Amino acid sequence: MDGLEYNGCMIYGVDEELLEEIPDRTVYGLLEYNDMRSQGDKEKRLYIAESETLLYIYSFEDKSYYQLDNFLYKKLKKYNSYAEMIKDIIKKCIE
Repeated sequence: MDGLEYNGCMIYGVDEELLEEIPDRTVYGLLEYNDMRSQGDKEKRLYIAESETLLYIYSFEDKSYYQLDNFLYKKLKKYNSYAEMIKDIIKKCIE
């Protein structure tokens, strides 16, 4: 399995063209999704995951990880590390 999609949460995976073997289930590729999503973005950010109401990003401006409101792009939570953010995403997925 590449990436994770469960209970309304999605952690983006590796783009199919970069994989040697395509898994049975795929989710958006990280590069593919960022190419689509970042068009028109004023801020430089990397989209890592999402849920119905939240986005999880890396901000290149201040080199930090954030949870954003999916509609207003308001910063809701700042993470100290990538690992902390991923743990929070997985916790929300299984709640």
